[in-house]
Amino acid sequence: MITTIKNLLRKAASDSGVSTASTLGFVESPARSPSRRTPRDPDQIRYTLHRWLEIRRDGDTRILIDNQSGSITACNDTAWLLLSLLREGATFGQLVDGVLQAFDIGEAQAREDTRWFFNHLDTLGYLEKVA
Repeated sequence: MITTIKNLLRKAASDSGVSTASTLGFVESPARSPSRRTPRDPDQIRYTLHRWLEIRRDGDTRILIDNQSGSITACNDTAWLLLSLLREGATFGQLVDGVLQAFDIGEAQAREDTRWFFNHLDTLGYLEKVA
């Protein structure tokens, strides 16, 4: 479902030396100290995209711009939805609910795809907790 964004983010991560092998549950970002970890079940924690990230739409083209590294990543429908929700601030559960409402897939698949994407964004250092 989010293969395009997975491949693009996987390429961006390998270019920057970031591992893409993590799963939701104690994710450590190379940019963070080892003591800061993402909780195993972030359903109650609200996350947002860091301020240096932009999401832009121009017609059918949707992109994520990292203004720190200068990278630009094309987004498919699922990635765009999740990034849009995160721009406003959302819990993991709200992200899953958004995917379930927008696409004709089961809850297990929505949770798995959202978990992978959320984890990957966190590994890249793109997420921050909202106070």
